[in-house]
Amino acid sequence: MNIIVRKSEFREDDSEHLRNTDTYLQSLVQRIRKENDPSLAAHRTFIFEFACRSNFLVDKLVLNEHTHIVLFLQAILDKIENKLCKKCKIYIDDTSPTAHVWSELKKEALNICTK
Repeated sequence: MNIIVRKSEFREDDSEHLRNTDTYLQSLVQRIRKENDPSLAAHRTFIFEFACRSNFLVDKLVLNEHTHIVLFLQAILDKIENKLCKKCKIYIDDTSPTAHVWSELKKEALNICTK
């Protein structure tokens, strides 16, 4: 007797699958935003987790580049967000392609969070 198990039947049980969803990414953003004055270390941890999960979603075309950037900036403290936007020349309201912005944005955010 052969038993065939369909992967889709057990997706809800797969923690890795659940972490690779846009809902999980939004919960990461909300979690860091709700913290009262999150530390730079908390931001650094967030950056690595967000990068890992969001890159997967962008590659799978679940998340577009602009939404990717906006979600990331929503999570960062306002004073850091302003520095990042100026340094990386990001205009939130401009929805033009931002394909090359993410790597620079991530690098600059990590630089700021390690000072």
